[in-house]
Amino acid sequence: MKGPTPHPYHHGDLANALVSEAVELARQGGPGAVVLREVARRAGVSATAAYRHFDSHEALLDAVAGRAYSELSQAMLAEMEALPRHRDPALAALARWRATGRGYVRFAVAQPGLFRTVFMRAKTTPPPPEHSATPSALLSAVLDECVRTGALPPERRQAMQNAVNALRAMPPGARERAIQSGRFSQYSPQEQEMLRGVSKLPLAPAETEQAPPQ
Repeated sequence: MKGPTPHPYHHGDLANALVSEAVELARQGGPGAVVLREVARRAGVSATAAYRHFDSHEALLDAVAGRAYSELSQAMLAEMEALPRHRDPALAALARWRATGRGYVRFAVAQPGLFRTVFMRAKTTPPPPEHSATPSALLSAVLDECVRTGALPPERRQAMQNAVNALRAMPPGARERAIQSGRFSQYSPQEQEMLRGVSKLPLAPAETEQAPPQ
């Protein structure tokens, strides 16, 4: 694989340098583009040196997924932080709910390679502890905020979480049809409106890419 000129390795944090190069490969081509030997070449070191830090392709992909998780979470947080102030805490919580969905969608559209990497690795390995603010955790936290502010009755919290999980497992086109067909008719009009925001989230990509040779 030919690519950009290698970056000569001049510092003591080789592991971080390798992950940074791998993130850029995933950004361009998804998890299938992350090849350990190419990552080492870009970092300006031998493959043997790279294997001292990542003894397998999967270990490197896990590190890349951790970075991608962080970027996705930051995109969601950025949308929430850009919101104007609401005097009504309940309206503010609902606005933050919608903002998490916008950040998620915008990241998936702008960074499809990293988005695929996140969900390819999420099937087997959770993100590292330092990336605890996962997209799911952010959605859950905003649901909790809706309860605290009175935008959502406490007894409806788990039902909404269950509905969110069910919708996210469906292909995007099927989600709106499920809402319109009455599958969630037991939910209040406001709850259905909240679910419509989640219905726009992209489907977690299927793991169809094969691991490249190392």
